[in-house]
Amino acid sequence: MEQLKDDRENLQLGESFVQQVNEQLARFKKEIAYRKQLEEEARIELELKLAKKKAKKKWLEVTLLY
Repeated sequence: MEQLKDDRENLQLGESFVQQVNEQLARFKKEIAYRKQLEEEARIELELKLAKKKAKKKWLEVTLLY
């Protein structure tokens, strides 16, 4: 889409079409950033859950040793 937008004169694209493409590109970029943020949050949540599980397991092992 970026290439089409950049080559609009040779392709004889109308200004309204180029504006729509720009708006759509902005939405795509926001959506990609949002999905990356969700993936990062899910990863952090999983790491925290695993860390808590590991800490609990270690605590149980220490408790059982005494």
